[in-house]
Amino acid sequence: MLGLDKKKTTKSQGISRFRSWIQAGAALLTNVHLPNFLSGRIYQGDGKAVCVPGLNCYSCPGATGACPIGSLQAVIGSWNFKIAYYVVGFLIFVGALLGRLVCGFLCPFGLIQDLLNKIPFPKKIRTFRGDKLLRKLKYVIFIVFVILLPMFVVDIMGQGAPYFCKLICPAGTLEGGLPLVLLNKAMRGAIGWLYIWKNAILIATIVVWFLQSFDLHLNLVKDSADSILAMVAGVLAPIFKPIGLGDWRICTALISGFMAKESVVSTLEVLFGGGIASVLTPLSAGVLLVFSLLYTPCVAAVASVKRELGAKWAVGMVFWQCLIAWVVAIITRGIGMLLF
Repeated sequence: MLGLDKKKTTKSQGISRFRSWIQAGAALLTNVHLPNFLSGRIYQGDGKAVCVPGLNCYSCPGATGACPIGSLQAVIGSWNFKIAYYVVGFLIFVGALLGRLVCGFLCPFGLIQDLLNKIPFPKKIRTFRGDKLLRKLKYVIFIVFVILLPMFVVDIMGQGAPYFCKLICPAGTLEGGLPLVLLNKAMRGAIGWLYIWKNAILIATIVVWFLQSFDLHLNLVKDSADSILAMVAGVLAPIFKPIGLGDWRICTALISGFMAKESVVSTLEVLFGGGIASVLTPLSAGVLLVFSLLYTPCVAAVASVKRELGAKWAVGMVFWQCLIAWVVAIITRGIGMLLF
C-alpha cells in the first residue's frame, strides 16, 4: 500500500509540473480570436453555438465558444424556451467524464486564480471559520441567480435577464467587461452604476493588497503593521480612537468603503484573517455598523452628485456625512458604555 501511495504521489507531482502549461493551452484554445482584443469586437460566428468546458465569458473578445452557465440562464430566461436540454446534457456529460478536473486544468478563470495566487503575500489564508459552510453558497447562487431569477423575474415580454452575468460573475468583468470598455469607445459611453460598482470593488481589493504587502521602499513586508497601508491608516487612527475604532486595520477598511461600501467587509477579512473578534467588542462592532451606515457614500455616488450639482456640493456632502457619522457613532458608544 505504501508503494502504491508513493507512485500516486509521484504521478500527481509529474502532472502538476505541466498543469500551468495545460491551463494556458486550454485558455488559448477557448480564446483563439486574439485580434479581437485589439479591435474591441466580439466573435459571433458558428463556434458560439458550442459550449466550452469552463467559465469563459461569451463577451470576451477572444472567446471561441459559449459559457455553459451563461447559456443555461439565457435559455431559461428566454420567452420561448424553458429547458436547455443541450446545455444541461453538456454539463452532465463533462461532469461525469472529467469531474473537477475541468476546474484545475481546463477553466480559463481557474488559470487567472492560480496566477493571482502566485502573487507574494505576507499571510495566505488557507482556511477560516465557516469555510466549509461558505463552500455550499455556490449551489445557492447557482439555483437562485442562474435558474430561479431568469425564470420568474421577467419583463413585460416574458424575457428574463442574465442575473448571474450581470451581478456576480467575475469572469464577465475580467474577460469581457474590462477589455470591451477599454477598447470600444461606444461602450464607454454606455457603462452604468453596476459596471462601476463591480470594478470599484476589484480595484479596492487590489489597492489594499498592494499597500498591505509592501513598504515605502517597495520591499515585501513580513508583518502588515510595517506596510504602507499601516502608515497611511495610522495617520487617521487618532480621529477614530474616540469612537473605539482606532485600529489601523479598521481605518483601512473604512477608507476602502469609499470605493464601494461592500469592500469594508472584504477588507476586514483580508486584514484580520478571521481574527476580528479579538479586536472588536460587541459594542465596537455596533459603533462600526453605525458609522459605516452613515458616512460618505461610494465614489460612484459622489461622482453623480458632482456631475449634477458641482464639485462643491460633492465635497460638502462627503465632509458633512463623515462628520454626522462620527458624532452619531460617539453618541452610540457613550450610550452603550452607560448601559453595558
